[in-house]
Amino acid sequence: MLDRILTFGVVIGPTLFALGVEAMSESIRKHRFWRYGVMAFGLILSGLTWWQISRQEANASIVLEKAVERVASETSERVTKVVGEQFQGVVTNLTDQIGKLKGQLAEQGKKVDVISTSNIVTGKKPIPVQVMNVPPLAAATAQVENMRMSWEPETSAHNDAPYAKKLTIQADAPVNPIKLAIVCDVPIKYGEIKLADPSAMYYGGNEIYKQNAHIYVINMTSQGTALLRPDAPLVVHLYSDQPLNIVRGERGPR
Repeated sequence: MLDRILTFGVVIGPTLFALGVEAMSESIRKHRFWRYGVMAFGLILSGLTWWQISRQEANASIVLEKAVERVASETSERVTKVVGEQFQGVVTNLTDQIGKLKGQLAEQGKKVDVISTSNIVTGKKPIPVQVMNVPPLAAATAQVENMRMSWEPETSAHNDAPYAKKLTIQADAPVNPIKLAIVCDVPIKYGEIKLADPSAMYYGGNEIYKQNAHIYVINMTSQGTALLRPDAPLVVHLYSDQPLNIVRGERGPR
């Protein structure tokens, strides 16, 4: 409101002054105080003009600052919205993949780092066995280098472990030493090995891996004839108190 009054005064002041001069008589204009009055009016009008210009500049600066802040805020909101829309799909996809990986790890039921520190599988990268998804009651076959493993359900010899699998390991050529890790989907309670020649002598042992009961370790070395040959398969019996399935077999270092 004040700015409008100042602007109006600065604009209309000279006009009113000119009209006042024309309305004054000659005697008044020749009075000795007339000159002082004109000078005082001019100074007042100049002061008002300077004040009005200063206030306009200050108001313009405030308006400009607010405009810059509003534009910056709107730009920031638009950028945030655009970036959020662009990356929302990526974040959702990654979240879904993480959820699937967690489910796969929980379903597998074992720690990969435990297997990697096994005495059987360290020292050389093992060759994984690809296991086909077959019905639990059907026989299955998997290839491990020059060895083949097949398994099928059998009647358990242990009352406290009613679920059993019979594995038959065959080879196309003599294998010595025999180093294998058999991975199951549930903890193993008992494990037994039967050789084609029960009187054969060998070193090493076969046991359930102490750090992970899902794994049965075979570590056998003979001084003479190989224990595993094309004419002499190796039979493994595994027992559990839960429904038992073979996940895969891993060849240890030679």
